[in-house]
Amino acid sequence: MSTLGSLLASFKGVSHCYERETHPKWNYNLYAMIHGRTREEVEGLVRKVSEESGVEDYLILYSTMEFKKIRVRYFTEELYQWYELYAR
Repeated sequence: MSTLGSLLASFKGVSHCYERETHPKWNYNLYAMIHGRTREEVEGLVRKVSEESGVEDYLILYSTMEFKKIRVRYFTEELYQWYELYAR
């Protein structure tokens, strides 16, 4: 990971940070998921990262939908039923 990526990943409000190839229509190659209770909190953290890194060219994309995470359950009755029907 780049030095900038390592710096960004070091902030407490950042849960994901990764690099991608750029595209002729999309110049950004470093992405991070930043969490905050409000837009102001997120934007404050982004400003802090910008100040510490010297990066002024960035774009904030906000989630428009939240997906509920479901804990994976192994060895359920449904698994055994599926196995009886398809795996034998």
